[in-house]
Order: sequence, then structure tokens, then C-alpha cells
Amino acid sequence: MKKIVAGLDGSAHGEAVVAAAADLAKTYAASLTLVHVAEKRRFGEAEWHYGEADMPVHTSRFGARMIEEMPDWYTDINSQEALRRYDLQSAAIEEAVGESVLAHGRDIAEGAGISEIASELRYGDPAQEILEVVDDVGADLIVLGRRGMNRFAELLLGSVSQKVLHHTRTNVLLVATDARD
Repeated sequence: MKKIVAGLDGSAHGEAVVAAAADLAKTYAASLTLVHVAEKRRFGEAEWHYGEADMPVHTSRFGARMIEEMPDWYTDINSQEALRRYDLQSAAIEEAVGESVLAHGRDIAEGAGISEIASELRYGDPAQEILEVVDDVGADLIVLGRRGMNRFAELLLGSVSQKVLHHTRTNVLLVATDARD
């Protein structure tokens, strides 16, 4: 085992993931790559397409219905500009939060004596992005929390760890943080 990827979500579970991954990296003299994925939740350019008629068309299932029900004034150029500004602010916040999560993870790993640490801030579907990093670095092991920040979403959509387990051939360690996990 020479390359470990650990997925962090900013929760206490993420701290336990880093601690477990760092312990394994130290034991096996492996490199450690920390990954945090911010999910895109944009209202403007990132998920909207402005067509010839300046009518935004959203890519999500509920978005198409939402667009149909929008009043005409909402789709004017000023509203579109407001959405773009909102997106820029949201992106800056997501980046700052992601960098903070990764810095905290790095601090934990360095405190455990790990010197070879890389970090990746990605945007999109967490499972898909983690798997992409695993492929990019050629990881031997993926370390994830058994639970993430949003248990309600896990019930509806399935957990990131379930999706990663289903789509990888790389070994996966799931870290449980309490008896209920």
C-alpha cells in the first residue's frame, strides 16, 4: 500500500477518516491525498443555460417545472445578472470552506507525522470526483466515513461511501465513528 485517498466532508466523521488514513499512511509509509468535494448548487451560469430568447433552462428535474412557473419579470437581464453574482459569491464561499476543510485535514495528518500529503478540492458529485482522484493518483486504498453530513440525503440518494464501493475496484476502508454507525 503506497497511495491512500481520504474523502473529507467537513464533519467529525471526516476527522476520524483523516486520523485512520494518517495512521495507515504512517504504518505503510504511504502518501496521502485528501479530497473534499463541494456539490454544485448554483442558480446562475453553472447550472443554467441562457438560450437565444434569454430564457434560462435548468438542468435538474424540478428545474424545468420551476422555470415554467417563473413570472416573466424573473427572467429579465437584471435577474440573470443577480443570479450570476449570487453564483460568484457562492463559489467563493464553497472554495473557502473546502480549503478550510482540507487545511484542517492536513493539520491532523501532519500531527500524526505524515509528511507526504496532497489535497484536492473538487466540485460535483462527491463519489464520482473521489473516484476520479483515486484513478488520477493510482491509489491502493480509499478511506471514507461511513456516514456523512447529511443523513436525510443518504436515505433518498444513497451515501457517497455506497456509491464509491459500487463503482471501484480499489480497496475501501469505511470508518465508523460511533456505535450507531
